[in-house]
Amino acid sequence: MVNGKISGVSVEVQLVLGINLPPIRINGDCYCGEYFSAKARINDSAILSVPIASPQNKSINCFTTDKDKNIELRKSSGNGHGTLFNQNIALKVNERGVCHTRYPNNNLRLIKMIYGGRMEIWEIALVSQNGSFFAPTQKTYEAKFYWDKKMGKIV
Repeated sequence: MVNGKISGVSVEVQLVLGINLPPIRINGDCYCGEYFSAKARINDSAILSVPIASPQNKSINCFTTDKDKNIELRKSSGNGHGTLFNQNIALKVNERGVCHTRYPNNNLRLIKMIYGGRMEIWEIALVSQNGSFFAPTQKTYEAKFYWDKKMGKIV
């Protein structure tokens, strides 16, 4: 799923690679295009943009994690017609002059709360191979919560 639905919520993934380049709407094959060091400038970055247009958009939040697995909740920069999450991703150039990204700073995660005590976590990443960039989306976690009446808490 790249442009489509996450548990019934419409999501579209877009990418901006480099300075003064138009946004790329990522198709079902996850391919974003090529970006080589000849185009790259020092401190170039990509912007992974995830607009969510749905009446259910309040049930989706976004977060990132660092290398130590610390969680940072991201704020939406939506315009009132939906929710918009952006992640700046640094583009690196390796010793062969090929642009690439590095984990864990190349993704963002969406957490979707679903009626009935369920939740899903989806990851959208920007990965590269030999200068070709891809933005795959995958569900990485799913759980159901239960209310323990004796303990008075969610388990």
